[in-house]
Amino acid sequence: MDSKELLNPINIIVLFAGLLIIFITDSIFTFRDFREEITEVEAQRLRKYLKTGTHREHFKLIGEEQLLKAELEIHKNISIQEQLQALEMFKLGNRAYERGEYKEALEKYDLSTSWVQNSIGFLNQSGVLLQLEQFEDAYVMAEKAEEIKPNFYEALLNQGVALDKMKKV
Repeated sequence: MDSKELLNPINIIVLFAGLLIIFITDSIFTFRDFREEITEVEAQRLRKYLKTGTHREHFKLIGEEQLLKAELEIHKNISIQEQLQALEMFKLGNRAYERGEYKEALEKYDLSTSWVQNSIGFLNQSGVLLQLEQFEDAYVMAEKAEEIKPNFYEALLNQGVALDKMKKV
């Protein structure tokens, strides 16, 4: 076949149309995959938290056990048994909170922090205290969490919520 026959205007238009279709299809699939990835990242971020009382509430409690495990591993001078006790109390506190048994949850988080002082245990105590409308105590617990882990977003948020609620009372 002659090369001049391949370069006629119809073949060039068909070639460009095919490339355009491939480009558009590839763009659509890339965008869709990107959106699914963002959605999964957002879902992982939300799984980190325990649900708070109402949708209007803005305070945070962390439910992700891996985050506490990572924090406990930093404490090399504390025995594994004490770390496991702190983790178990944290888990029990989360279960009690999810059942709406806030006083029991508070006790379990307190026990967790008595085994190993950890920012997540103090944060969750502040969240439960906010739920129980004990705003001054909630502020103190959130402050303890932020002392252990400076610039701890969730602790700063709970401090702000406690201050806001104290101002309104």
